[in-house]
Amino acid sequence: MDIVRFITLYEDDDITLLAEIAPSFMDGVFLHTDVKKFSLSKMKKYISLWGEIIPYLRENGHKNIYALPTDAIAEKWETKFGFKDTGVLFEGQKIMKYMGA
Repeated sequence: MDIVRFITLYEDDDITLLAEIAPSFMDGVFLHTDVKKFSLSKMKKYISLWGEIIPYLRENGHKNIYALPTDAIAEKWETKFGFKDTGVLFEGQKIMKYMGA
């Protein structure tokens, strides 16, 4: 049985970042980012957070980090943080993989 877990990595009034973890994800996690309203200050906050999140995930054995952007704005956001399109779709959404910033 494949048990999926969701872990809140960060949450405040502006940004929520969840990690979706399951054994079938090949040593990886799917990140779900919800930015309530985009602004430059929120982006700067997230950049600072990002510097802690990637090492934390790697230290916990997650070699592959993925994202499923829900729209063009989310895709642009993920791209700014080092995600690249894998060319694979899941239920109509692009699977993006973290390749480094």
